[in-house]
Amino acid sequence: MVRIASALVFALLSAASGLVAAAPLQPRYPTLPDYDFKGTSVTYVQEKWGVPAESLVFDEIVRFGWENGAIVRQTANGKPLWNSYGLVKYDKDNKIISLEEHRFDITSTEPEVASVDINAAIASVSKTLNSSANPEDVPELGYIGLGNVAKYVYRVHLFRNNGGALVVAYISASTGQVLLLHHENSDPWWSI
Repeated sequence: MVRIASALVFALLSAASGLVAAAPLQPRYPTLPDYDFKGTSVTYVQEKWGVPAESLVFDEIVRFGWENGAIVRQTANGKPLWNSYGLVKYDKDNKIISLEEHRFDITSTEPEVASVDINAAIASVSKTLNSSANPEDVPELGYIGLGNVAKYVYRVHLFRNNGGALVVAYISASTGQVLLLHHENSDPWWSI
């Protein structure tokens, strides 16, 4: 009886393994089709927000399982507004299915004047946040939106000393104050 049951289980497993071997392997994620996500996404956001194309910049393509998305950002003085986004989501046939957004009605833009000692500011922020900056990472100048003002800032990548979690500090280029922090619990579509 045991031999018959063993033979039956072995036969079932052998048959099933033949079916698995015959099935073609599917990629875990689809390859990106030859499609103009950049132009289509910028045009779509431009129309939805009612703004000129020059006030937007394409950032990147992101994937959600079998769907694709594209991130478009507002600009200030031609530079990305890092905490703004229009996330255009596409279905598997590259049809737009939704727009997730976080935008600002900017009425004032700070001048592009960096007057702080950024190394001293990074040291201070690192101490306060118990974190360290990568010495090879060069702080980047750009903008964030706070209310209706585009603030000129340094974007600095820091890593927590306990666990190594990424924290992005947006430090005012004119005062050295941290204006905004991005961490693992922040909106995932901010530019980090």
